[in-house]
Amino acid sequence: MAWNSPNNNPPNSTNQTLYINSFGNIGIGTTTPSQKLSVAGTIESTSGGFKFPDGTTQTTVGAGFTNFQVFNSSGSFDTTGKSKLMIEVWGGGGGGGSSGGGGGATGETGGTSSFGTLITATGGIGGTASGTAGSGGSSGAMINCSGGAGINGGSLTTDWGGAGGSAGCGGGGGKGQSAGAGGTPGGGGGGNFGAGSSAAGGGGGGGYGKQIFIGGIDYGVGNSIAVTVGAGGAGGVNAGGNGGAGAAGRVVIWW
Repeated sequence: MAWNSPNNNPPNSTNQTLYINSFGNIGIGTTTPSQKLSVAGTIESTSGGFKFPDGTTQTTVGAGFTNFQVFNSSGSFDTTGKSKLMIEVWGGGGGGGSSGGGGGATGETGGTSSFGTLITATGGIGGTASGTAGSGGSSGAMINCSGGAGINGGSLTTDWGGAGGSAGCGGGGGKGQSAGAGGTPGGGGGGNFGAGSSAAGGGGGGGYGKQIFIGGIDYGVGNSIAVTVGAGGAGGVNAGGNGGAGAAGRVVIWW
């Protein structure tokens, strides 16, 4: 079915102003509507706004996340006057073990889509022996992945970077004071975010891993969100050289 006004154009004309196909899709300015309403042109609403599937009606374009607060230690975030948050949870990596031990895993926990009342970023535990990866720092971790193993070959006095961790994990410990390779994506190398060991042969520190949560605020839990940020894992201890300490966790809240 087609309407060709104001001109009396023949059916299937490319000048049709309104077209309804056999699926009930409506096209304005197009004869090939792929959705219930397809418009080839500019849509203007002078009043009333647009109603979305979640029941909300918007009359203005939603603003992006332009403000942020960084938590390098535990604290409280005031949600007053805020309707939607994006929360970055950076879990601190565990320290590398000795003699090229692995960088630590990241430990991360976040709330539900409404974030509830608690957000944590907990440091991982350092590796304890040569070539051993650190473990995750949170028993309720949404992401719990191993750091990269350290390199065992070569001289203990030579700087060898450790292998990268799995996706989002901390890097492996360097055999000396060099940086471990970063996990991809989001994993920092041992020498970048975690301090390397000062002793020859010590493992590098673990890096960060990141998880992002976006959602509305549940005002039923009050007007603030408690944020807990854990310390980085300690380095492993061994006569062959101690591991570097992992970076502490971090939480960044955008609104």
